[in-house]
Amino acid sequence: MSSIKVSTLNPKMWGFNIVFKVLKLNNERTVNFKDNTTHNVAEYLVGDDSGVIVLNVWDEHISKFEPGKVYELTEARLTVFMNRMKLTMSRKSEVKLLDEDLSVDESNNVSEKHFEEAPKPFYNQNKPYFKKNY
Repeated sequence: MSSIKVSTLNPKMWGFNIVFKVLKLNNERTVNFKDNTTHNVAEYLVGDDSGVIVLNVWDEHISKFEPGKVYELTEARLTVFMNRMKLTMSRKSEVKLLDEDLSVDESNNVSEKHFEEAPKPFYNQNKPYFKKNY
């Protein structure tokens, strides 16, 4: 499977390969979930010659990325959070460090574009809001 360009990403895409250069670590923080678990999340600014996007990375995957390096991410997916599209890893994703340099167009930040968030299913006492027809 060939890799796609940052400028062609849209929120409905998943399971694609992408090659990018990590430009910088935007921030790293600890998140507490309702089930009393704690997770670390980092946001990297990554890009290629067509644009840049924010990459969200969780827990043990944070240490796999380093600014200035080029990577291939397989089985990637996109999320929309607070109307901003972000690149993220799926359970099947693999990260490969590439021995190459990549020029980056920082003028086209696709994470700054406004996207509508998809409605989330409403679940109440194990009864889905969206009923199955069978």
